[in-house]
Amino acid sequence: DLVYTAVNNVEVENIKVWPNPVTDFIMVRTENSIRSFSITDISGKIQITQNGLNENEITILTSQLKAGNYILQIETIQGTKYSGLFLKK
Repeated sequence: DLVYTAVNNVEVENIKVWPNPVTDFIMVRTENSIRSFSITDISGKIQITQNGLNENEITILTSQLKAGNYILQIETIQGTKYSGLFLKK
């Protein structure tokens, strides 16, 4: 499972991210629509980002990432932000 941090004291049970570790993709499902997401490596360099979404479930292709640890950041339409760590095999 991912390690979550939530801004605005929102319950993190409202978000599901799977699988972990990942190979070719990572799925994200929330009760509130996702506005944007980014994936950064441990050094903080953005590897993947997308804005202007309005979806409750997204599939993020991760096959282009090298093996290692990454941080997934998600922002909902309501402005709630989540961060989680995942492992790319």
